[in-house]
Amino acid sequence: MKNLNHSPSKPSSAVPTISQKLGALGLKWTELKGQERQWLLGLAWVLGLAFFWGLVWLPWAYLSSPQMATEHLVFSQLQELKSQASQAHELLVKPQLSASDSRSALNKITQSLLPQAQISTNANQVTVTLAMAQAADLANWIKRIREDAQCQIREATLNRAISNSNGVFWSARFVIGLPNPS
Repeated sequence: MKNLNHSPSKPSSAVPTISQKLGALGLKWTELKGQERQWLLGLAWVLGLAFFWGLVWLPWAYLSSPQMATEHLVFSQLQELKSQASQAHELLVKPQLSASDSRSALNKITQSLLPQAQISTNANQVTVTLAMAQAADLANWIKRIREDAQCQIREATLNRAISNSNGVFWSARFVIGLPNPS
């Protein structure tokens, strides 16, 4: 009776293993002449040094060089200046609002962002008084009145009202200048 549960001791695969490949490579190495071996070793050293220079030395030298650090700082400052110049150009191109258009834009922005605010108008300036507002709301409101209503804050008085789990609340009084009539 034949044993049906036998397993072969070696896999019968046609793919050579790493040890077989290394053995064949070692055999070819021994067949090479002395001068050919020296050329191959020299080439291996050159390639190894090139990889070391490109992957280790060059990045390290770049990062540790004060000149490169300075150039990087100057480049980042140049990018920041370009960004600011672009913003300045946008402001110059933007059409100038009249005092009445600016006042109506200020009223709309204030009513939408700070509906609890009290607004009083006196000649070419507006006074906005708030009993309680969060800092983030105030910052957003100030940004919007500067950009959209083209107003300037001439005077600001801020007092810390309360602090609780919802954040810090401020009472404030702003005197806002409208654009000069043109």
